[in-house]
Amino acid sequence: AQIPGGSKAVLEAYAEIYYRAWKDVENKSSSEDEDGDSKNEQTIIREHIENQALSDIVYCMIHIAKPSMFRALMKCLQRFHDNNRKPEVEDLLHRLYGPLLWRSLSAANATVRINATYILAEVFPLDQSSHTQTGKQIEKACTCIKELLQ
Repeated sequence: AQIPGGSKAVLEAYAEIYYRAWKDVENKSSSEDEDGDSKNEQTIIREHIENQALSDIVYCMIHIAKPSMFRALMKCLQRFHDNNRKPEVEDLLHRLYGPLLWRSLSAANATVRINATYILAEVFPLDQSSHTQTGKQIEKACTCIKELLQ
């Protein structure tokens, strides 16, 4: 309820909370190698953060019609966007945005296309850190941008 009318400071705090929660789970899981159950539990928590919280924000952000709400949701993910050159964050952004973003760029709804275009510009190039076909991904993104400009 605080995101739609949230101040810049509140939205930045949410961004920091989401980022730290996601990042801290990674740090805990890498430091607890002996205990398989704990590592598995950390993986489950991280997947839950990604699949329940972050992916919902991404979906709403792409499909929201109100520009002020779009900007507020973007601000909630800004910490991830700022760190998109870190391999683990790059992989996360690819998982979150990948399939949904490419479909949204060619959606019938103009608002969805506009939101998706803005997101693509923010996270460009959208690629996995371990992905060997970076050129193809960049070419795909450039092709989508060209089509949107026509």
